[in-house]
Amino acid sequence: MEIASQTSFPSWGYMVSQGATTMWENWQGSQFKGVGSRNHIMFGSQSSWYYQSIAGINLAPKTNGWSSIVIAPQVATSGSNVLEGVDASIITLRGRIASFWMLTSGRICVTVAENQKATLSCAAASDHIASIDFASYGTPMGSCGNFSTFNCSAEKSKDVISEACVGKQSCTIDVTNPTFGGDPCLDVVKHLDIQATCTVSQPFSMSVDIPGGSQAEVRVPLLNGLTNTTATVMEGSAVVWKDGKFQPGDEGVAGAYGATTFIAFNVGSGKYTFYLMQG
Repeated sequence: MEIASQTSFPSWGYMVSQGATTMWENWQGSQFKGVGSRNHIMFGSQSSWYYQSIAGINLAPKTNGWSSIVIAPQVATSGSNVLEGVDASIITLRGRIASFWMLTSGRICVTVAENQKATLSCAAASDHIASIDFASYGTPMGSCGNFSTFNCSAEKSKDVISEACVGKQSCTIDVTNPTFGGDPCLDVVKHLDIQATCTVSQPFSMSVDIPGGSQAEVRVPLLNGLTNTTATVMEGSAVVWKDGKFQPGDEGVAGAYGATTFIAFNVGSGKYTFYLMQG
């Protein structure tokens, strides 16, 4: 994913930054020094990786004609280029196959100017603020995931925010000198940066479209330390997996089994939305 998204060496973005209008044979080289062919399909197969691995759309083994489908997205939750979601579809002889998924990380960030109000809120009413990972009232710099203090920061910034917010679904703080025990830097325009982590009761959701005449195995990945015995999965408003077992009753979902890294559901043609939840 880093090679696909970055513009530094080595990457496709690096080739573009060096003036490339075709794919090169090697990662090396620059606009001033060529290495190998400047029109080569060596690294041109990434498009299939997007659909087959990230979106997870695949033919079932030993089948053809898209009569049997496996949708098994590969979802990364750590690293410098974590995707928050994917929306992909392909047109087959049986119709459209679609895979959409969305990841909820629990991380929230705010940047608020002096003399305004800062509000932190977790996405779901059942979640709460678990920790304050960074807080600085003064002249902090950076962006969400990369905040740092600069030459002015109220000493108790993190303590103040933690006391006001941890354990709550939402909280509001006055971004003023009295809130933080005084002015940390006189005659300087200040602001407040906060990065917090919420609990995540629903870390992952996934929607699929299966065309008429096809059947599919849809694999919901197990994330955030959940296992097939601790996770609950809903399809729409119906519980289809709980306490390590398939829960029958949802039309179109014929069965399921649990594996180490995913829970798989057997479905017929139609549209389905699965939610991975705790407990």
